[in-house]
Amino acid sequence: MTVGGREFVEGGASPSVDAGARVSASLPLGYRATLVERGSWELVSAVLEARDPHTAARLDDLRSTEWVSLRVHVSLVDAAGAALGLEAVRELGFARTQANTMGGLFPSLLRSWVRSFRSNPASLFGIGPQIWQVGFRDAGELLLRDQHADRARVQIVDCRLLAGSPAWQQAIEGAAAGILRLAGLEERVTSRSDGVSTTDFWAEWGTPSDG
Repeated sequence: MTVGGREFVEGGASPSVDAGARVSASLPLGYRATLVERGSWELVSAVLEARDPHTAARLDDLRSTEWVSLRVHVSLVDAAGAALGLEAVRELGFARTQANTMGGLFPSLLRSWVRSFRSNPASLFGIGPQIWQVGFRDAGELLLRDQHADRARVQIVDCRLLAGSPAWQQAIEGAAAGILRLAGLEERVTSRSDGVSTTDFWAEWGTPSDG
């Protein structure tokens, strides 16, 4: 597929994968808003239209208060990854965390979360399961698997759309890094998927004075 003189690989989430999984429409709408602000939406939109016309049309009808198929969000993020590259999608996830302190799905909760746990960053990940439940329905489960003073590991299970989407994995890495940065920490976040239904995320952090 060629868009704007550039070649892109055909793709998009299969309609049969995680068919009942839903996401708050404020998530894909927030991603689109940031892409528009950055002047990247025209390119991403063209790739999305070519890969998944149904999702491209669905985005125009969404209201932030409704729940929508998770496939809509993943198709959007995958199109951004194809159009802009995975590093750009990671930075997009980071930017959405910053934006969510001002609006979006849970601004008050996020600001309170960061303030309350600034002195104990490991505890930030302890309420990760609740955050996942706020934004997603029937989309697997987020589990805290390991927790220390300077690192943590979370695992998202039974979510095949995430396990099969390197772009969404990068976006979540960026979002987690953004939370730690809001807490005034230097951070390193990585992920690994089994390619089937499980994705692990590792976060490490320290204060800037740690060198």
